[in-house]
Amino acid sequence: MVVLITGTNDAALLDLDASSANRTQDFTDKLNPISFTAAGTNLSDADNQTFDNIQLSFAKSQFPDGAKEKLFVSGATYGEIAPSLGGIGNGIGAFTLSGITYDYVVSVTNGVASITFTGQCGSELTAQQAEQILDNLQYNHLGDYRTSMPNRVFDVKATDGSGLASNTESLTIRITPTSP
Repeated sequence: MVVLITGTNDAALLDLDASSANRTQDFTDKLNPISFTAAGTNLSDADNQTFDNIQLSFAKSQFPDGAKEKLFVSGATYGEIAPSLGGIGNGIGAFTLSGITYDYVVSVTNGVASITFTGQCGSELTAQQAEQILDNLQYNHLGDYRTSMPNRVFDVKATDGSGLASNTESLTIRITPTSP
């Protein structure tokens, strides 16, 4: 008797708040940027310990306050990824976090921006590196006056070292408006 066992590649599991699907946060003050993840492990994969990339996507139209709305990596050297979320365009960049250099590529198609994070020169990320990027990503609005609508929504996913995409999680940021 011959028994054949065929393995399957399991997709990574992404959970931005470590308790339920998706994450919603209220933004009230530029002194308190919004983190993309809550404490704990937010990314896991049963059969891969590396990741090809982490990807964020968002509609540029959801960021009406221009250069006041920013995406950055907290604690990173050259960590400002998008100095103007509403005005972001195609490009490439790099930042250093905890002594490790990471690359990113920005592509915009039909008003939707995608930012893809990889290791240096497009190399794979370890599970720890992928988690560190997610844990340090932050949104901030540096203006004194904020437009409340629409909500700011980022879709986030990871692709494991075998090329299989995780589930997509959303970070929704509700803005408390201010006026002159």
